[in-house]
Amino acid sequence: LHVGDVVQTETRAGAQISFSSGSVGSVRPDSVVYIGGSAESSTAAWRVQSGRVNFSVGDETTEIVTPTARTTAFQNASGNIDVTDAGETGVKIFRGQAEVETTQGQKITLTENQAVQVDAAGKAGATLDLPPPPTLVAPAAKARLPLVAPPDASATLSWNAVQNGVTYHLAMDYNVTQANLLLSA
Repeated sequence: LHVGDVVQTETRAGAQISFSSGSVGSVRPDSVVYIGGSAESSTAAWRVQSGRVNFSVGDETTEIVTPTARTTAFQNASGNIDVTDAGETGVKIFRGQAEVETTQGQKITLTENQAVQVDAAGKAGATLDLPPPPTLVAPAAKARLPLVAPPDASATLSWNAVQNGVTYHLAMDYNVTQANLLLSA
């Protein structure tokens, strides 16, 4: 891919973009990403026009642009950018640090397990603290599970409770891009 190229995923598709800087973007279904964003001089910058992208930054700072915000993710940061159909931008940082600048000029620094929502007019809401991810108890990570025909359970999943957690979201797939989910509950 080169500056100016577009990656668009369909409803049951995903894509993974690996940059020479070490950054990786996992483009989720129904998303549009422009390579180069608004910083045409940088091949590491990209623009999420719509949809959801999970990202992991390598050794270089990476700029991710949306219609209402510019996120600068610092070294070794990971997170999620979500641009809704209503034009809002959600930024979540799971590891590391990032600075979000809205189109209205607000600057928000996000650290590990923090998020901010920017409305369609470019105004940021309050910084939110995200709960940590639950710790898997069983089965072991990357375990191969035997398929048992319904209605019998084929696996019991368990994890440690998250303090102040209200709900849990479980996603299962054949591969890590989750382009064709077997289960989302």
